[in-house]
Amino acid sequence: MYTALVNFHRVGPEGGRPVVFDDTIYFLPCWCEKEARFLQEVLMARESRELFASMVSWDEKRPITVDLLKRLNISRLADYLGRSDEYEYYSVGETNPVRIAQPGAA
Repeated sequence: MYTALVNFHRVGPEGGRPVVFDDTIYFLPCWCEKEARFLQEVLMARESRELFASMVSWDEKRPITVDLLKRLNISRLADYLGRSDEYEYYSVGETNPVRIAQPGAA
């Protein structure tokens, strides 16, 4: 099985400067280090990696595509792993600037 080839890494600023990726990298932007760590832990869980690897067509030139990544339901993976509260916190929780900016958001 090719699950060893499916990896998700946290990348933060280098030398206090933002890291810029080229068009060969897929990334999930995060608001804080804890959110990035949470996403990495969910995506690198054995169950998540096995699911992801089962969806990859390894005989293709670029087996991991944006369309394939869009099929990953992080909410359901977190729920399956018993981490739905954390997912809820980071997706609509108090640290989410989008929610904070909403009038009447509690």
